[in-house]
Amino acid sequence: MELWDIAADYEVTLVKKAFRKWDRDQKGFINRGDLAAILAEITPSTISNKSIDALLEQCMAEADTNRDGMIEYKEFVEWITLPATNFCVLAGDVRFFDLETILKPLFMVYDIDNSGSISKAEFVECQTLLQNALKLSTSAAQLPHSPLHDDIVADKLFAEADTNSDRSISFAEFVDWQRAGLNRNGLDAKQLQELIPALARQLMRVFKFNEFAARMDEVDDAKNAKVLQRIIDNLAKFASDVWNTVEAGRERSSQTRTHYTNRWTKPPAGLSMRKLKARHLALQMRQNSRTEAADISVLCLPGLVSDHESSTIDSTVSSRRPWIAQVQHTNLHKSGKRDPQEPAYYEFRNLEWTPAEADSFTAVLNETPPELRLVCLLKSEAQFATKMSWNEVQTALDKAVALGFLTSEQHDDFTDEIKKRALNSLIDDDEIAGLSMAEKQKEILKNLYKKITLTAQIVMATLSELEIFRVSSAWADFMNE
Repeated sequence: MELWDIAADYEVTLVKKAFRKWDRDQKGFINRGDLAAILAEITPSTISNKSIDALLEQCMAEADTNRDGMIEYKEFVEWITLPATNFCVLAGDVRFFDLETILKPLFMVYDIDNSGSISKAEFVECQTLLQNALKLSTSAAQLPHSPLHDDIVADKLFAEADTNSDRSISFAEFVDWQRAGLNRNGLDAKQLQELIPALARQLMRVFKFNEFAARMDEVDDAKNAKVLQRIIDNLAKFASDVWNTVEAGRERSSQTRTHYTNRWTKPPAGLSMRKLKARHLALQMRQNSRTEAADISVLCLPGLVSDHESSTIDSTVSSRRPWIAQVQHTNLHKSGKRDPQEPAYYEFRNLEWTPAEADSFTAVLNETPPELRLVCLLKSEAQFATKMSWNEVQTALDKAVALGFLTSEQHDDFTDEIKKRALNSLIDDDEIAGLSMAEKQKEILKNLYKKITLTAQIVMATLSELEIFRVSSAWADFMNE
């Protein structure tokens, strides 16, 4: 038996269990009363009674296909397994599936001018970007077939979505249009919850990257091209996954993909590593009256936000977004012994650092892309300043090795590359002519520690050139600083 067959059998078992729960008196079908009771039980408290009544009528219309006033088991299976229905089966239970909330970030990306509706020009621009991404992706030949591959004119799709013909698409029309398309694919609700916000983020990155690249110097063109290509690849990947055929959706269901939801934003005003360390030391002194010299290192990460906020992060969202930090405190004894303590965790919110749980930090770290983890470590070591001294860079990379973000060999490769560049600079400036090799090395180190300043972006670009990190679409967020 193939993997898909096993998964399908398991899903059938879950649906049967859910049907028995909804059929409260085990009569073999679900009537309007059963459905009304279930809706009142599982819909969020924020939904009004009027909306629940409307949802009841919608569900009966969708599920009761033979219009006899009863939802039989076959009808229930066909209805509840539709990807864009209002419910999904999880762990043998039917739960409310809020497609509108999931689609809101994507709608806001389409609504470029934030007017509350999508104009024809906005719609055509977004659809063209999606179709072009499929063609320009480096893995275009391997992508599963999607309706986006078909040369459907965006004008025709706009007319389909604009059901009242007022030359704009409201959010309700957008949801209905997406629901119809999503019901033709093979994805389940859990996958849609992952993919649609990710698609919205990639599409937003295209717009933001175009604004950013227009301000960059020509010397950065090669690096910009790599970042843009990664954005295009990811956009194509998520677009083909969301709008696919049933067969392609099933194929994806049997595959796993690491998808990181956390992303970089400009840190809020008042975010200070010095204040964090002072706060930590004050708490340590309360718990332990002994005072010893200490080495304190910090890794500070942007906290997780909702899918809606993640796709539409602006200065307002950034200012209220929490940040979370791990503080590693190591006591330094006079004998030279280093005594590392258990890490402590803190959250920055409303201009204040407060203790946090280790699980909260771990959850954020697990959703943060590997390259962004290193960027945050570099920024933390530099007190979130724009430029870093060579000593700060080396300290941060030492910590990266300790945390498993880099290997010691990769750290050495980076150091050798920067030294080589420093040597070439000295040669170009004719500052080391006639010096012995030992004297040249000494001059290089002096320049590195006294004259060289780097940015986190330069460090990451160098690591990319050394093929230690691969350029990803997430770079578009932190390279724009």
